[in-house]
Amino acid sequence: MNMIAKIRKCALWLKGQSLKFNEWVIIFGYVLIWLYAGTVTGIKGSYMLAGSFTLLLIFYLLWLRPKIRWLSWKNFVEAIGLGLLPLMVELIFLLIVMQFNNHIIGNSNTSLIVKLLQKNIIYVAYVVIIAPILEEIVFRKSFFHRIDAWLASWVDNSKLRVGISAFIVATVFAQMHGASIGIIYILLSLYFQFIYLHFSNLEMNIIAHITFNTSTLGLLVIANLM
Repeated sequence: MNMIAKIRKCALWLKGQSLKFNEWVIIFGYVLIWLYAGTVTGIKGSYMLAGSFTLLLIFYLLWLRPKIRWLSWKNFVEAIGLGLLPLMVELIFLLIVMQFNNHIIGNSNTSLIVKLLQKNIIYVAYVVIIAPILEEIVFRKSFFHRIDAWLASWVDNSKLRVGISAFIVATVFAQMHGASIGIIYILLSLYFQFIYLHFSNLEMNIIAHITFNTSTLGLLVIANLM
């Protein structure tokens, strides 16, 4: 049996497993890649992270072949608006903080992204497409579902359980983004989690997240040119 046949056989076996199993696979795959890429510092490590996450997303899409629900124009426009809203709030927050600190607050993740974009424009595709799609699948869907299911035997109040699960996901999300002011990433994750719970539509989350990343990237480029 050649390598391609083995991979295909493995993929078919994985596809036949339970939803719980599949969600843990994508979660652990994400974490392992993040931990391994973290051992390589600087731009090389970021390229490794982006490439590995891209392969993980491709594997997920080919392996599970999830059914894509195309959004209506109304929902599509609404998702874009939901993606722009947190950017406006973030800008107001930063402007307020700057009044007291007299300098721009950033984080290691954002600073490195700017450097990478200056060296390789292709990295834009990862920032505005690959990362938002994968993060919504991993954090807002899979990780949230697994934490919520685990807490079900400990917390009877469903609203409290959802709140705790969302906060745990948000904390991990912020940590993985290397934020020096993690509160922004925590609030951002909680916001996207609210969208997912309210609409029960991962595609809306993905469009909102892509919009947020794209608009944030655009502001970073403009700020860098000024």
